[in-house]
Amino acid sequence: MLFRSIGTDSDLRCWDGRHCRVFSSADGLCGGRIHILLEDRRQQLWVGCSGGVHRWTGERFEYFDTSNGTEEKYAHTVTSILEDSDGCLWFGTGSTFNNNCRWDGERLWSFPHQDGLIDARVQAMLEDRDGYIWIGTWCGVCRGDRASIAVFTDTDGLPCNGVMSVLQDRQ
Repeated sequence: MLFRSIGTDSDLRCWDGRHCRVFSSADGLCGGRIHILLEDRRQQLWVGCSGGVHRWTGERFEYFDTSNGTEEKYAHTVTSILEDSDGCLWFGTGSTFNNNCRWDGERLWSFPHQDGLIDARVQAMLEDRDGYIWIGTWCGVCRGDRASIAVFTDTDGLPCNGVMSVLQDRQ
């Protein structure tokens, strides 16, 4: 099955080669704008949207509570999802609130911008061949490993600070 967001902001369409199925709030989606889709190595579909993160169960979408035990639900815009080489999922938000987090399958860890990110509004994430996590934000790009985070901005040669996507080339 190929899942795609086609021509709309709040529903998801699945084309099986012959038929198109439309998924919406009736199927468990939050009804907000869909920003990112990711199929993880366990073949689970994750949907990042303006209402948070949803996971396809095979029958419907379930809200993935990333509140990490706090009383406030994770209802901020999820703009990026990354599965790293360890199988952990990273959720980046377009929010100025520090709601960016990493899930290892059992526990949720937050990575606030006070820990070295230049900005809390994460737009894109990538793990490169060397294991560095690159995080694009509205204020520059960060490259992190388990020990430190390096920040790059227009003063380091970027044409502008707003980084909306990150891609590693073949070299």
